[in-house]
Amino acid sequence: MSNLPTKVTLNKFYQNFDYHNPEIAERVIRHDAKNSIRKILRFKTHRANMLDVGCGRGFFLDEAKKIGFDVYGIDSSKSVIKYAQEILGLNVVNNDIMSYKPNRKFSIIVLNQVIEHFSKPLDLINKCASLLESKGLIYIATPNINSISAKISKEKFNYLCPPEHLGYFNNETLPMLLHANALRPLYTGSWGYSEDLAGIIKNLLKSNSIGNGKGLLKETKKPIMSINKRVKFILFDIFFCKIFFRLLNIHGMGSNLEVIAVKD
Repeated sequence: MSNLPTKVTLNKFYQNFDYHNPEIAERVIRHDAKNSIRKILRFKTHRANMLDVGCGRGFFLDEAKKIGFDVYGIDSSKSVIKYAQEILGLNVVNNDIMSYKPNRKFSIIVLNQVIEHFSKPLDLINKCASLLESKGLIYIATPNINSISAKISKEKFNYLCPPEHLGYFNNETLPMLLHANALRPLYTGSWGYSEDLAGIIKNLLKSNSIGNGKGLLKETKKPIMSINKRVKFILFDIFFCKIFFRLLNIHGMGSNLEVIAVKD
């Protein structure tokens, strides 16, 4: 984005940053984390240690811990790490990743919906690479600016939300950042939600029905539906979209991009 906010402004913004609706966010993040962890396990054992940068309330780390990962987290928001520390019992610190100096190297570093929050993503990747052990992995998930949803929604793309999101990537630019730091991509793909496809089609049809995208992380009031509308909702939103949205992911057009890379 142009006219980037100052570091002072961003520090104030993130000091007490939290999810819009923690209960809905937890359900979505845990679901996505399980899928992400399954992909990570293709390349690294579950006994490896993991650092989650921008770990939030620790939902991703908690899922990784359940299957044996040795987990650590860092986040600049005091509000969210309190939950991770006191409720989930995770080893999480309140710090800025750029000034973070741990006494260990990590086998896996996770940037789950984080890189888009940084005004200097190249510096972020460079820092993460320095914290990785040899043959360590970095996992990145971030909004896909080349997604069908972004192309159709344009300025209404749900992930265009400054000052939270400052930069956007596609399946060409993100690997470029990695290669610049001697990180070799092992896997590149995309993923999204069936609601994304529903929103795309409804946007094209200029429908006023149920929305998409951020609705996963924000609580919305659902109007009482007639029988006909309920049938249409079940057939269209639940069956059609849940089946066909996967085609977007296969062709790299899902609303979120993900990459796993190794430090050679």
